[in-house]
Amino acid sequence: MNRPPTAQIAVIVALPAEVVDNPAVAVHPLSGGSPLQRAVRGLADGPVVVAADARIVEDVRTHLADSPVTVLAVDAPADRMRCLAAGLDAVTRDRSSHVLVHDVRQPLVPAGVRDRVVAALRDGAAAVLPVLAVTDSVKAVDRDGVVTATVDRSTLRAAQYPRGFATGELARLLAAGEPDEVAAAIRLRVPVTVVEGDGDAFVADLPGDAAYVDAVIACSR
Repeated sequence: MNRPPTAQIAVIVALPAEVVDNPAVAVHPLSGGSPLQRAVRGLADGPVVVAADARIVEDVRTHLADSPVTVLAVDAPADRMRCLAAGLDAVTRDRSSHVLVHDVRQPLVPAGVRDRVVAALRDGAAAVLPVLAVTDSVKAVDRDGVVTATVDRSTLRAAQYPRGFATGELARLLAAGEPDEVAAAIRLRVPVTVVEGDGDAFVADLPGDAAYVDAVIACSR
């Protein structure tokens, strides 16, 4: 791998149309700040861009008024990939060579995960994905709901955030027409470097899971 000596790493947080229907996923108060505030604070090592559906962009700007971030409005259809593309355009103008992509449905950002993704980017990886081994028993089920097999979980991994990319590589992936940048990387046969994730980097259903998330935060202090 070609090792970039002085990579500037930006952050993109996408707030697509589905956040309009459940804004709690981004702004519900948790211990230490909302998922969006925690992401901005926990990931920032360069420019931070939040690309939000235009219908909520003013609320997002107010919510992040005390944070040094750029908040962009994305017109309909503001799906996730369009939000990422808008964010990427902004960080490219800032001459960032690499970018971290985060999803606020994962409200906690363990520092170790971020550091491992950044280290892999600085070591020359074009795409980096934090993963966690699947430890639950996984079953295959037919269309009638009958268990047909136990799936070998030894090669299974749960994907997490933040994901890391060289900016040029992410631009190519976003242009591929897939609903997910890692799916695009797989189809285009772009090598995706995996790093160890963290059990605290889980997807939460807010506001319902708020008490659980706060308990995890309390235990990690």
